[in-house]
Amino acid sequence: MLPRIQWRGKGTPILLACVLLGCGGNHAEIKGRSKVVPVQGTVMYQGAPLAGAVVMFHAESAELTASGLTNEQGVFQLRTYDKTDGAVPGSHKVTVKKVEVKTVPHPDDVNLGPISSEEIWHTPKKYATPAETPLTITVGEQGEKNLAITLEE
Repeated sequence: MLPRIQWRGKGTPILLACVLLGCGGNHAEIKGRSKVVPVQGTVMYQGAPLAGAVVMFHAESAELTASGLTNEQGVFQLRTYDKTDGAVPGSHKVTVKKVEVKTVPHPDDVNLGPISSEEIWHTPKKYATPAETPLTITVGEQGEKNLAITLEE
């Protein structure tokens, strides 16, 4: 038999939901999840911050990938499980990719899909896959706050 709950204010239902469902907390303690630490950095390409690029850290010791998107200043924050929680400590192959896809719509009916599409790469392709990227970064046990990634031709 469940106890009778009496609501005594506006915040009570929210507080009860947090107690029952669990608000906040350390997500690394969730059973089965690997520990992650905060990771933040900046990507530079051709002497300028690279905006709109996808940065991925592919852990060499686990089958986990952390990812982030660079902002206008080229700054990224990685996430593995939750927004900006970071990456697992250890060695990572790092990929950085910014690709734009331009399409030409079907001239008779846009519902038929494009008649052609073209990929426009804004980063060198050698940084696109873990197998080919020359970038390897080790994330420390406390995380990384000021990583500097510079892409070269």
